[in-house]
Amino acid sequence: MTGMVTGLMIEGALFLTVYFVAKRRRRKRLEELTVYLESVNLSGEGTILQRKEDEFSLLEDEIYKTVTTLYRTRETALAAKKNYAENLENIAHQLKTPITAASVSLQLLQEQAERSHCENIRRQLERLNTLEEALLQLSRIDSGTLKLQRVQVDVFTVLTLASDMLCELAAQKRITVAVPEGECAMIRGDMDWTLEAFCNLMKNCMEHTPEGGTVSCEYSQNPLYTEVRIWDNGEGFAEEDLPYLFQRFYRGKNASGTGIGIGLALSKAIVELQNGTITARNLHGGGACFEIRFYSH
Repeated sequence: MTGMVTGLMIEGALFLTVYFVAKRRRRKRLEELTVYLESVNLSGEGTILQRKEDEFSLLEDEIYKTVTTLYRTRETALAAKKNYAENLENIAHQLKTPITAASVSLQLLQEQAERSHCENIRRQLERLNTLEEALLQLSRIDSGTLKLQRVQVDVFTVLTLASDMLCELAAQKRITVAVPEGECAMIRGDMDWTLEAFCNLMKNCMEHTPEGGTVSCEYSQNPLYTEVRIWDNGEGFAEEDLPYLFQRFYRGKNASGTGIGIGLALSKAIVELQNGTITARNLHGGGACFEIRFYSH
């Protein structure tokens, strides 16, 4: 009897040992697969997986095939993006030569041609020059070569500088730009590129504000994000334009005659590169409004 009990105890111990060893082996395999997926997700590189024959082989095969497919898709997308960025840059450089030549010719014509003709040529050259600069900026963003600083930027200072840079346009249309100084609000980003984004948004509001109107700004900060609002008291966005406002080269129903449809897309790209979001909407009382949020983390 004693021998039978002893045998049962030994069998039970062996069963428990086998059970816990198998459980530990399964946990280790799951950890290996989890670490592999985390590595691929974080680095975006490498598809090599140590293959083993066990109960997880089928799952392992499916994971490997999925990761391999996603990796190849990613490589294809990156190559297409790089090619697109290079094409933009090439177009911009191709524009530079005729713009320079036309500018020289304009200088020679100014003494002989009618002033109105020369002024029209000058405006078109300015528009082409703006297009060239925007394409170069977009190509740098798309290729990932645009390096932004990460410093503390005072929001009130950037808004004030943007207003100053657009003072000539504001004076022409007798538009008031209101940038009230509130509590200190900071973002971590690039001063110059943030200024570029705010200028584009503010200019868009000015172009759609009637003479004598107002473009207003305000900002606030909380533990999660810094919010900036820029709005006007014009007619607002056409409802059908709202889903497409930030698409490149999109010109809405009420677009100004001189726009090329890049400013808002460029602003969106700059904001997103600085861990931010940007949205556009119409105010209940009339007017268009841009809301920008720069997140702290």
